[in-house]
Amino acid sequence: MNNNFTKLLVSLFVLLTLQMSAQDVVIEEVLYNPASGITKKIALRNVSASPQDVSNWCLCNVPSYRTINSTAFNILSGNATALAPGELLILELPAGSSFTMNAPDGEIALYHTNGCGGYGTAANMEDFVRWGMNAGSTREAVAVNAGLWNAGDFVPPAAVGEILVFDGTSDGGGNVSLPGDFTNTINGVLPVTLLEFSVTEAADRVVLKWVTADELNSECFKVERSFDGMRYEQITRIEAAGTTAETTYYQYEDMEVFGDRTVYYRLKQMDFDGSLFCSSVEVLNRLAAPKQPIIVSPNPIPANECLNIKLGSLEDRVYENLQLVIYNTMGEVVARKIEVDPIASGEDTFIDFPNVVPGTYFLSVINDNENISHQKILVY
Repeated sequence: MNNNFTKLLVSLFVLLTLQMSAQDVVIEEVLYNPASGITKKIALRNVSASPQDVSNWCLCNVPSYRTINSTAFNILSGNATALAPGELLILELPAGSSFTMNAPDGEIALYHTNGCGGYGTAANMEDFVRWGMNAGSTREAVAVNAGLWNAGDFVPPAAVGEILVFDGTSDGGGNVSLPGDFTNTINGVLPVTLLEFSVTEAADRVVLKWVTADELNSECFKVERSFDGMRYEQITRIEAAGTTAETTYYQYEDMEVFGDRTVYYRLKQMDFDGSLFCSSVEVLNRLAAPKQPIIVSPNPIPANECLNIKLGSLEDRVYENLQLVIYNTMGEVVARKIEVDPIASGEDTFIDFPNVVPGTYFLSVINDNENISHQKILVY
């Protein structure tokens, strides 16, 4: 009985998970920052195998909530009541639209509810996209619970006239394209299938690697770098494979990143027609390895042994006038060594431990009359 009940619960959980993660319609393109004289637009695509009635579905960009069939949108292309498999629905925001889409940091959530409502329920959300690292997202947690987005991911904000093109995955992978047409993908297929994009740190450089499975009319990759996650600069241009169905491997080494800082990288793949596909952002935290404290070994130590001292520091420094002093518990000096030559942090020195009775002793490391370390030594 309990076994059957457990199986039933597992089956229900799997069914609910599949229902929450399955998508019939995705948000494919967003134009929220158009050039002068161009209207804002949103493109939705039916990625299922059957027609979809999305006419009363709800689009959310807090604090705006509007159904697709409302006066907030003009339908420029597609059939909202029977959106065919693979068909694109292009929505225009006319002048004075009640659906706001202005901020350089924002989000759009698509709900398959009959009318607007139930925004906090993950099972109601069909798709979600976010742009700008400071979006202050109010629906991202719902999207994460629905399996539609990875927490903290974002697509870089668009400059004037640029279009955000999303690839339908639950991450910040998307496109910033310089538009001639709003829908500049070929039959809804992005010009490059990017299998992998990684950024790793080597000794004196940052290594960027990316792999593509398919490329269509691909002219080049522009590698862009940012130190704040918002303002990017192009650091190189790599020729692409053109049109190919084969796996292609690319690599670039950035030799110009200095200091301990966070660095952001993204790829812009440019087609021969000038359109651009932008990868997700890869972040590298170039933080200095913490400096080690002064390390004494061995400890405990037998009498008449050599005590090794590895000089550490919270910062790189040179010890100019170093003294090593060993005291007993009465405060009496039992051994002292004065270094003649300067010693840099990270280097080793030593002092011979005298023939003393077993017990507790203390080592002071002194530089220019400053006691920089005081450690207990056990002698056996």
